[in-house]
Amino acid sequence: MARKHVTGGVSKIALHDASTGALYLLGLEQWHIVQFADGTRDVAEIAAAASNGDAVPLVETVCVLEDLTAAGLVEEGLRAEVPPLDRSEANAVREALADRPVEVIPGFSLVCEGRGECCRSYSSIAVTERDAKRARRLVVLAEEGELTPFTGTGRRDLFAMPLVDGACAQRLDDGRCRIHAEEGEAAKPIGCRTYPITLVDDGEVMRASVACECSCVFWSLRHDEASTASTSSQGLLPGVATVSDLPPETTLRRLGEHFALTPRTMLARRDIARWSRSAIAMPAVDNPVALLLEQSITLRKLAFTEGAHAEDAGDQNMLDVLAAAIERFATEAAAGAEAAEGWRSPLDRVRVARRLVADAASRLRDRARLAALADTVTRGADEMFFVRATIFGLLLSAPLVQSLADAAARLVVARELGDAEGGAHHPIATVEMVYRGLSA
Repeated sequence: MARKHVTGGVSKIALHDASTGALYLLGLEQWHIVQFADGTRDVAEIAAAASNGDAVPLVETVCVLEDLTAAGLVEEGLRAEVPPLDRSEANAVREALADRPVEVIPGFSLVCEGRGECCRSYSSIAVTERDAKRARRLVVLAEEGELTPFTGTGRRDLFAMPLVDGACAQRLDDGRCRIHAEEGEAAKPIGCRTYPITLVDDGEVMRASVACECSCVFWSLRHDEASTASTSSQGLLPGVATVSDLPPETTLRRLGEHFALTPRTMLARRDIARWSRSAIAMPAVDNPVALLLEQSITLRKLAFTEGAHAEDAGDQNMLDVLAAAIERFATEAAAGAEAAEGWRSPLDRVRVARRLVADAASRLRDRARLAALADTVTRGADEMFFVRATIFGLLLSAPLVQSLADAAARLVVARELGDAEGGAHHPIATVEMVYRGLSA
């Protein structure tokens, strides 16, 4: 993945291999050379193509490619072509689901604060080919080479927006989107228009929920649609009854036919869907962390007592399960914070948030501190909504028992984090934003 970052007024390209974690920083001149390394040219031809009338020394081209090869970021030969976004298979799936009812998480209406915090919280802001053609400003950016291919060097149907000190280059000083302000909401990239809505097909309905990584989700819990403080208050998906009512570029996910309950036990999709409905139908509890841990432990027992591994069905201590999940998250968060501090701007919110969250998670390695905070509910209604939105939306990874424990751990980290990032950012949203960046 190639991402253009402007840090302190200096432009650079960050090349990142998500599968290995390898990262390499290029100047714009070096990136100009790399863009022609698409597998169809040898080194001399790359240098010639990059020259564009100006001589690009062959030795410079060799040095750039050798450095990238040593970093594990270059493959020999022509890689299989990346299929376009509108491939026939994707269209066939959408057509098959066209009449699928869309079920929205009940009792929730999304209200946008309009501060643009989501525009400075992610490492990648995707722009589709249709997006780039729809907005005049994006057309200009594409023509000027400001949009980098989302993956590889030759892709031309999905791009990434440049970032300035970690924020989208289209974010104005007052937090508004420049594209929105100049051309209207419909001109914005589809991902921005639908964020933070999630859509997951459970085999019977398309479930519409929200990712709790945006503070606006929690703002919405306290403001109805008539709120004069909001810039947008339209419900979650107004006018949408079936999948066919959604914009054609909307990202849809399908739950697989089977889902891992434990590393060795699979559960049918219909059973996962049935479990999720029963879980969110439970009355609100005093401690959502305990609810998630109880669900994790109960499902693990069920899997082992009814399966072929009954010998593994021993009792689990709730604090032990939580401590193991905290250790996993603290390790990942620390690595993510260290990586961000190696090259991101001190003004970059991703860098700042990763360090705050990593330090909060690390403090919870103290078992006594963890035990005390696990029993100390600070934002009960918000935590309960997080549980509902996550389970209803099927926003859980496999295996399910570990994912539930990990979600409980992140809630405790949010309790530890508190208002460390300031009142403008909800701690649960900050932790979830960092988590998604680490797991992307």
